[in-house]
Amino acid sequence: MSRTHFRTLVAASTVAACLSLAACAHDPRPDGPSSATATRTHLQELDRNGDNFLTPDELEANHRLALEFSTWDTDGDGRISEAEFFAYVDATTD
Repeated sequence: MSRTHFRTLVAASTVAACLSLAACAHDPRPDGPSSATATRTHLQELDRNGDNFLTPDELEANHRLALEFSTWDTDGDGRISEAEFFAYVDATTD
């Protein structure tokens, strides 16, 4: 093997190793507009009356948010706002 080929092989191996490490270090949770859009869509799906808030009667009784409603209703107004829902999703998403 020539010295040039050896250097090329070492450089290619180094690049491959760096790319592998970067892929492993990537946070698998989506970030940015796509995850925010998905969260808003989920809120809209749960929000049966379309007022941009969730109340206990809009949630299935066994839904995790219904079971922990008072924990996530941080302002105590009896409904989950978009901000409270985002906090809930952020805290409960692995």
